[in-house]
Amino acid sequence: MTGEVATGKELLGVTGDTVNVASRLSGLAKPGEILVGEDTYRQAEGLFDFAPLITVSVKGKAEPIRVCKVLSPKEEPTKTHRLSGLRSEIIGRKAEMSQLKEAAQRLMEGKGAIFYITGDAGTGKSRLVEEFKATLDLNRIQWREGHSYAYASNIPYFPFMNLLSRAWQIEEGASQERLKQKIEAGITNLLGDGKDVIPFIGSLYSIKYPETENISPEYWKMKLHESIQFIASALARRAPAVICLEDLHWTDPSSIELLRTILLKFNYRALFLCVSRPQFSLFTSQQLSG
Repeated sequence: MTGEVATGKELLGVTGDTVNVASRLSGLAKPGEILVGEDTYRQAEGLFDFAPLITVSVKGKAEPIRVCKVLSPKEEPTKTHRLSGLRSEIIGRKAEMSQLKEAAQRLMEGKGAIFYITGDAGTGKSRLVEEFKATLDLNRIQWREGHSYAYASNIPYFPFMNLLSRAWQIEEGASQERLKQKIEAGITNLLGDGKDVIPFIGSLYSIKYPETENISPEYWKMKLHESIQFIASALARRAPAVICLEDLHWTDPSSIELLRTILLKFNYRALFLCVSRPQFSLFTSQQLSG
């Protein structure tokens, strides 16, 4: 609230729970970091990339609060249409939400699944995914997501790069040396010994390694596909994972081929959410009948 602050000096100021929480978050943040609460995250998630929400205890609050760190502005901002301070219930999506929740429960039991969510622009695909994510305990389930954009539709493997950049908190515009450090640290942390994977993932970001020089395009493609499948498998072994790939109708052919390979060989403790508009078909009729 705003008004006169009881200091005896007739000063005006802002007080209340919001100010207290903001002060606590400011104290938790490291130099150069921006931490926000869950409400701010919900309002700004279309404009900025965030690290996953975590739960922390702060002075003055009886219950822990959920906070997350701002990573960077989104390359392609999106808008979530809502009334300020209000959030309407999803209409006509109860069956889908129920299926997703059941799949999340099976995921905790070690059983993966693949969901294909399709619909025209504005029919609530992203809203459904957003609402589903909000039901998950992200301390127990990993949420990994990669996005496709219209401007990147001709960039090979862009949604996988987007997913890895989010997972490893690679900032837009990072130097080649910074990219190299982030990629090598992320792969080593995930795989332990990632020497056979690092050169091929690094090459996606135009980082040069001796292992990728003077090799045929076919061999590079084979090793890259293996490397991304190793990473997906390692993520799923670490903890139950939801892997969400949005706007696949803008995805390049190389990414679709790799995604089909991953899903047709599906044996992960993961829940894949594949989101697109109706004009896109993830699998051919022959693949579905097989």
